[in-house]
Amino acid sequence: MANQDFIAAYQAKYGVEPDEDVAIPFSLCQGMAQAIEGAGTTDQAAVKEWLHARTADEPVKTITGPYHWDERGLAIDKPFLMTQWQNGELKFVYPTDEFEGVSDFIYPKPEW
Repeated sequence: MANQDFIAAYQAKYGVEPDEDVAIPFSLCQGMAQAIEGAGTTDQAAVKEWLHARTADEPVKTITGPYHWDERGLAIDKPFLMTQWQNGELKFVYPTDEFEGVSDFIYPKPEW
């Protein structure tokens, strides 16, 4: 589904234009559907492997654009804010150079 098709369908159903709080979850679902179809299974390891194999030439295609990721799982060429729970506090960890007070991203995630 293209972005304009999504907007038109949303407007037809709800009578208003969708905002980012609608588009982002829809985009996520598009990506997960592609990952499951691409992996041929819902097995988490296979889905993860398929997602990690995405490149600029073979991205996940969504209404918010094409996506592929670096080795840490951060989207390449896609500005966004990312937070992470660290020692019981929610910290901004990405982007790293947009504002003061950004904490280092902890990877891999510690055991809980």
